[in-house]
Amino acid sequence: MRKYLFLSAVLFFLTSNLQGNVWSQPKGDTHTKETPIDRTIRGKVLDDNLEPIIDVIIKINDSVKVGKTGVDGTFEITTSIPINQLYFESIGWEDAKISLSNDCNNIELIMQSMYTYCFLSLDKINKRRKKELKKLKKIHKQAYQQGLFLSPEPCYIREFIEEKWDNTPR
Repeated sequence: MRKYLFLSAVLFFLTSNLQGNVWSQPKGDTHTKETPIDRTIRGKVLDDNLEPIIDVIIKINDSVKVGKTGVDGTFEITTSIPINQLYFESIGWEDAKISLSNDCNNIELIMQSMYTYCFLSLDKINKRRKKELKKLKKIHKQAYQQGLFLSPEPCYIREFIEEKWDNTPR
């Protein structure tokens, strides 16, 4: 019985070394692996009257909170996590979800006021909200002309977030 155990152990170690198991030495130079590069994104968040919005919560990829805006509506995020989307949320303002390209490191965002729509269907509410969202490009251009923004058009794609009925108990 001991012979079988000893032989099994020897065969296990021999075959695991041939297959490159965890006990074998790493192959290649381990110091040349690329380390994640930190990305810094700066920006400013204004309302539709071109006033700065304070304490807007900023999330990466819909879940990780990475910061919030200051008194002047500006923010700076430095992270090594790949950033595909930023999500902006604040009380009294419509949430904003934007998709970023790799070269978009200066975010200039206009947020819409949140309204309460009484006695309207959800389709009509979303239609009105979408119409208001289209006006934001014009407001962005006005902010650029007044020297509040650095670029005449945003470098990101803003996604429309549809309003849905929330039937969850509170």
